[in-house]
Amino acid sequence: MMVASACRSASQRAMLASLRSTGERAAATAVGSIRSASTSSGVRMARSVGTVCAVPATVAFGANAYAAARCDAAAAVTPPLVQPPPPVMETASQSAKKNTFAKLKSKRWWRRLIRAAKRAGYILLISSPLIVAVPAMWLFGDRWPELEDKVWDYLAHIIEKSGPTFIKLAQWAATREDLFPVKVTAKFARLQDRNNPHSWEETEAAIVANLGADWRKKLTAVTEKPIGSGCIAQVHEAEYVVPATGKSTKVAVKVLHPGVLELVEADMDLLKWFVSSLEVIPRVKYLSLGPLVDEFRALLTEQLDMNTEALNLKKLREDFQGHKHVFFPEPFYSTSDILIEQFIDGIPIRTFMTRDTKEKHTEAETDQRLKLSKIGMDAVFSMVFMNNFVHADLHPGNLLVTTAPGEDRPQIAILDAGMAVQLEPTNHVKLLGILMAFVKVSTLKPPLS
Repeated sequence: MMVASACRSASQRAMLASLRSTGERAAATAVGSIRSASTSSGVRMARSVGTVCAVPATVAFGANAYAAARCDAAAAVTPPLVQPPPPVMETASQSAKKNTFAKLKSKRWWRRLIRAAKRAGYILLISSPLIVAVPAMWLFGDRWPELEDKVWDYLAHIIEKSGPTFIKLAQWAATREDLFPVKVTAKFARLQDRNNPHSWEETEAAIVANLGADWRKKLTAVTEKPIGSGCIAQVHEAEYVVPATGKSTKVAVKVLHPGVLELVEADMDLLKWFVSSLEVIPRVKYLSLGPLVDEFRALLTEQLDMNTEALNLKKLREDFQGHKHVFFPEPFYSTSDILIEQFIDGIPIRTFMTRDTKEKHTEAETDQRLKLSKIGMDAVFSMVFMNNFVHADLHPGNLLVTTAPGEDRPQIAILDAGMAVQLEPTNHVKLLGILMAFVKVSTLKPPLS
C-alpha cells in the first residue's frame, strides 16, 4: 500500500510538473501568436486535417461544441485578444470527410427508415435475454457468483454483434472505471482490439479492388490471419515494396470491414431519431443531446475513410517530429478502404496497467509505470495545448510500448489515428489564455499544508 501511495503521489507531482511545463510552452506560443497577429493579417495556427489519460475522450466527445458555445459567449462581453483569422482553405482531410458523409446520405430517406427499423429489431432480438438475465443476476448473484460473470460476457458478446457504433461506445466505457464496475470494464477491454474479424476472402477482394490484380507484386508475405481487429477495420501483417526506394519493408495492412458504412448510417439514424423523440420533453431539450450525437457521428465518420487516417498520421508525425518518447507509424499508401502503414512491434500498454489497487509492484515496475504515465500526459498536453490537433481515440488498444533502437529509453507508439479533433484557432487562443491563468494562479497559491 505504501508503494501504491508513493506511486500515486509521484504520479500527481509528475502530472503537475508536466502541466506547468506545457503551460509555459503554451504561454510562449500564445504570446508569439498574439504578437504576430498585431503585425500581420492573421494568426499562425496548426493546420487543419481531419488510456492512460481521460482527457482525449472529453476533448473528442464535446470539446468543439462546448468550447465554441462558451467562448462565443465570453467573446460577446470581452474584447478579443486577436483579430479573427481569415477563412481557411478546405484541406484534403476535410474533403475526404465530406465524401464519406455524402456516401452516408446517398440513399433515399424511406430506404434508410426501413434499414434502421430492421437494425433496431435485430438489436432488440439479440439483447432480449438480458431482460431475464439481469434481474436473475441481482437476485441470485450471491448464491451463484458465476452467473454475474456470464451476464457480462453475454453483454460484451451482444455489443460485438451489434456493430461499430456500440463497440466504439464500449471501448470508451472500458476506460471509465470511475463510472462502471471493474468487472464490466474488464469484459469490454477485449473489444478494443480483439473483435470478430471478417474473412480472408473479403480482405483479398478489398486488396484486389484497391491495388489491382497484380497486388502480390506490391505486397508479399501477407498473413491471412489478422493480427488485430477493431470495430472499423482489421490489420494484417505483410511486406511492402516502397515505390520511392524500391526496398521491401514490414508493414501493417489495415482493411475496412465490409458493410461498415451501412451499419454506421443505420445506427446514426437510430440515435438521431431516438434523441429527437426525447427532446420533445422540455427538460431533456436543454441537455443538447442532438449536437452531441452530431459530434459523435462526425468523429465516427472520420474513421470510415482510410485516407483521413493517413492524413492524420502525417500531421501527427509532423507535430511530434524529433520527440524522444512518442511516435506514430508512417503511412505508405491509402485509399478509402485500405491503409498500408509502418509495422510497429511493441507491447500493449494494458500489460503495464493494473485493475487491482492492492497488487504490489517492485520499485522498478513502479518506476516504469511512472515513466509511461509522464510520457502519456506530456503527449496529451502537447496535442491539446501546443499543436491543437488531438488524437481522439486514445484507448489502451491503440498504445504500444517500445524501446528506442540501441537505447534503454521507453517509447509509446500511438496507432489508429482515424479520429482527430481540433478547436477553431480563435478558440484555441482563448484556451491557452485559460491555461495561462490556471498556471499563474496555481504558482501563486501557497501549497496545502
